[in-house]
Amino acid sequence: RFIKILAELFLISLIAQLSLLPISCNYFHKVSLTAPLSNILLIPLSGILMGGGFLLWLISFLPFDFLTQGLVFILNILLMIFKFLVEFFASLPISKIVSPSINPILIITFYLIFFGFLNLPLIKNKKKYICVVGVIACVLAVLSFCFMPSKIEVLKGNYNFAVIDKNKSLTRVFGAGVKGEVLQNALLSLGAKEIDCLFTKSSASYLYALKDLENIKIKNIYLNQNTIDEKTEDLLKKTSAKIDFIWPGQEYCGVKIIKEEKDLISIEIKKG
Repeated sequence: RFIKILAELFLISLIAQLSLLPISCNYFHKVSLTAPLSNILLIPLSGILMGGGFLLWLISFLPFDFLTQGLVFILNILLMIFKFLVEFFASLPISKIVSPSINPILIITFYLIFFGFLNLPLIKNKKKYICVVGVIACVLAVLSFCFMPSKIEVLKGNYNFAVIDKNKSLTRVFGAGVKGEVLQNALLSLGAKEIDCLFTKSSASYLYALKDLENIKIKNIYLNQNTIDEKTEDLLKKTSAKIDFIWPGQEYCGVKIIKEEKDLISIEIKKG
């Protein structure tokens, strides 16, 4: 019976987490894999603490201080245990997996499969049901990729800017002169978790985002000058990106460099 109760708590928590998965991805950009396991301990313990709080309020009207003090002592211990468990599960690497936003068609596909699976025990002809749901899900998944629109996001920082160009196959960023958190949230909102190509000037103010840009992988960084100062070099070392220098007349990552002047670089971007 005890194992059955634990299994029910785990499954209820798992179903709740899965049903909210698209919301977690699109609004918070985080997914926790420890929640179904941690809730087995935390949900019953939180119920005991809440019940204990109401009980403490009731016995506070009685002229028995030793009861109140004893219950406060017990609740303090339980609160310390609760806090320890929360911090322990939150410290695990799988407790906070960063996830980009999911497009609407993929969300429909996910819920089709999810609720289709939940209703499977009620269906008589299970093989036919699974085939129909599977075919519809595959068609929707293909459509979600075919109709993925190109998106452009302009971010303005205190001293500089960043422009994100997101299409089906590439994520290109021009300039990184904003806070890393701002650039990361913008990329995740557009459905990108990595930057294929970052074009920027060889100046620390244009690479400001690299100071605290976490959970975003940068594959290639293209700089306009082959002379790098110490601050810029320190920022570039934080990434594992391939560093290259742009030259007029050349094409990099679908971007053709037309000409370069002192403070202006003219480019031509090919649509992906």
